[in-house]
Amino acid sequence: MFRILLLALLIASPTHAIAIYKCESNGETLYTDARCPGGKLPDLRERVRNNPPLSVTAVKAETARAKQEASRLQEQRHMQEAMELAQRQRLAFDDYIFTKKCVALALRKRWADEEAQLASGFAGYQETEHKTRRIARAVNEKYELECAG
Repeated sequence: MFRILLLALLIASPTHAIAIYKCESNGETLYTDARCPGGKLPDLRERVRNNPPLSVTAVKAETARAKQEASRLQEQRHMQEAMELAQRQRLAFDDYIFTKKCVALALRKRWADEEAQLASGFAGYQETEHKTRRIARAVNEKYELECAG
């Protein structure tokens, strides 16, 4: 009940009828709701004279210019987004190629190490063992150079 009464009082209060006074002192302008010495109500006609309203054609021209600028900015944004997407796709493809290459090199490295290990078990085949170890070392160095670190 109290809330309804309070709401009714707030709605009934004439807050829209409060006057605003323009007070000037020492070159400063102050707007207040209380009358001050020499205070006066601001002249709204003076404000309209200083800022005349725009004509309909001027408003239409400004609106058309704003739409054109918005369209240009939107097109520019779309171009930038397309360029960024293309760059991300290039980077993803480069990463895919690099990963694929490193996987292939790791496989070759494993096979070369296995061959070198198998060749060391045969007596009398030092030349073959030496050759397979050299190949394994070369494959390991290539893997380390291109994929590690």
